[in-house]
Amino acid sequence: MRPAKSAEKKYAEFFARVKTGARKKNKHAKTYKLIEYQERLHNEKERVQRHYCTRFGFWRFCRFKPCRRARACKGDQDACLKRSVNRVPRREQYQAREELLKATPGHIGKAEITARSIMPNEFWPAPVAAKVAAALVRQKTQREFDAEMKRLNQV
Repeated sequence: MRPAKSAEKKYAEFFARVKTGARKKNKHAKTYKLIEYQERLHNEKERVQRHYCTRFGFWRFCRFKPCRRARACKGDQDACLKRSVNRVPRREQYQAREELLKATPGHIGKAEITARSIMPNEFWPAPVAAKVAAALVRQKTQREFDAEMKRLNQV
């Protein structure tokens, strides 16, 4: 009877097959690589947000006791940064991002570089005003209507 493989070995073999299959233009391999990229991006965003929370000292007035004990962000970094980042001057945010990029090693992947290049106040999409959204929809429908009329006139 063969010995059972550990989960880590199965995972490593699976991704080795995926990476070799990606060279052959395998549809599943591309999907798995995209999923892996998204996972790495999400994980790095969490780490960067936690770094910014700690760098700006948000742990000083955090209600979560482990943050105050550790003198670093240990709770929900997304909510903490979103709640407090507007109190930090833009120049200090820029300097924090530049320090992080300067400390980034050269061999790091694209997902990590993408996450580290985001400014502290840009982790969330900006809300779009209702009037602007309505204007964009009207403009799109007008363009579609004009294209359809042009096509009919050519026939």
